[in-house]
Amino acid sequence: MKLLFLVQHFQQGWGGAPESVRLMARQLSAFGLSSDVNDSGFLHRGIEGLGVLPAKGGATGRFEPAGIADYAAVLQVGPWQHPGRMQSVLSRLQPSQRRFYLPRGGLADIEFEGRRALKKRPYFALIERPFATGADAIVYSSTAELRETSRLARYAATKAIIPDFFEWAPPTMGAQRPEARSLTLGFLGEISPRKGLLPFVRSLLAWAAGRTSDRPVRMIVGGRPRAGAEGYYEEVRRLCRDAHGIEIGFAGPISQDERDIFYGKVDVFFAPSLFESYGLTVLEAAGAGCTVICGPNLGVLEQLPPTVDVTVLDDLSTATLGRTLERYVAMKPRTGAERQAAAALAKYAIEGINLRATRAWLDLLPPV
Repeated sequence: MKLLFLVQHFQQGWGGAPESVRLMARQLSAFGLSSDVNDSGFLHRGIEGLGVLPAKGGATGRFEPAGIADYAAVLQVGPWQHPGRMQSVLSRLQPSQRRFYLPRGGLADIEFEGRRALKKRPYFALIERPFATGADAIVYSSTAELRETSRLARYAATKAIIPDFFEWAPPTMGAQRPEARSLTLGFLGEISPRKGLLPFVRSLLAWAAGRTSDRPVRMIVGGRPRAGAEGYYEEVRRLCRDAHGIEIGFAGPISQDERDIFYGKVDVFFAPSLFESYGLTVLEAAGAGCTVICGPNLGVLEQLPPTVDVTVLDDLSTATLGRTLERYVAMKPRTGAERQAAAALAKYAIEGINLRATRAWLDLLPPV
C-alpha cells in the first residue's frame, strides 16, 4: 500500500514537519507501507529509504496529478501550501481514498499574531479551511497542539491525537567527551518568535551579568531564522555581542548528520519555546544523554515518562530561568557513562512512543 505526503520544503533546515514525515515513513514501512512526497509539484519516491532528509532538492521528477490513483491515502502536512497545486491533487481523490490533515502546529494562535495575521486570517477562512474540513480526520501531534489551535481552525470533523515518531541512535560524541570544568548550554531550532530564543537570551544575559561563580559558561545557538524572522534573529545576535559572564556562539544550521556532534558538545539543552506542537529536539537531546530543560507548553512532554531526565520550567520568566541556571552551574557535567545511561532510558521511552503512534496510524489508515 502506498501513502502520499503533501509537504512543502521536504529538506533539511525547515523545521520538524518534514523530519516527522521521514520518520513516520520509516516506521510504517515495516508494515508494508511505502511513502512518497509531493513537495510543491516535485516527487520524492520511497522516502522510507532515506537515512536523512535531502540537504536540498532530491526529487526524482515532477508529480503528475493523474498519479494520485496509486495511493491509498493522502496526508497534507502543514498549512499554507500552494492552493492551486493542492487543489489539482485533492480534486482527483476517489471516495475510497483516505485523506488526513496534519497541522503540525501551523494553525496555533501564536501563528496568527503580528502583522502576518492580517493576511493569514482571511486566507485561512477563504482557502485553507476547505482543505481541513474536507479531510477524513485532522491529526494533531498532541493535546497541547489541539488546545493551542486557533478557534478559527477548530472543527466538528473527526480529530485524532497521534505523537510524532522519532528514530533513536546511540550517542557517540557525548560518551567520548571528557569531563570539563566549563558548562555548555545548547539551543537548536528554526529561529522564530515561537521558539522563544529572544526572551531566553535576554534572561540568560541578565543572569550572567549578575552571577558570582567563576565557572566558565558558554552557549551554542544552532539553527537559522525562519523566513520573515530575520530581524528577530539579528536582534538576538545584537544582544549577544554585548554579553558579559557568558560566551555565546552561533553555529548556524546544523545538518542531520552533524547533530550527534552538536549534542555531544552540550551539557544542558534548552527548549524555551512558547509553544511546540511536539518538539523533536527534546527527544534528540535526551536521546544523546544531555540534560534537557524546557518550557511547559511542548506536546512531547505528554509522552515522556518520569525516567527521562527533562526539567520542565513552571514558566519562562527571568527569575525562574536564573534559579534553574544557578542550580546547574553548581553541578558537574555528566560523565560519558552517565550520558550513556540517560540515553538508554530515553531510548526505551522513545520505543514506547513509536509503538503507540504505529498502532494509532494503523487504526486510521486503510487496511494494508
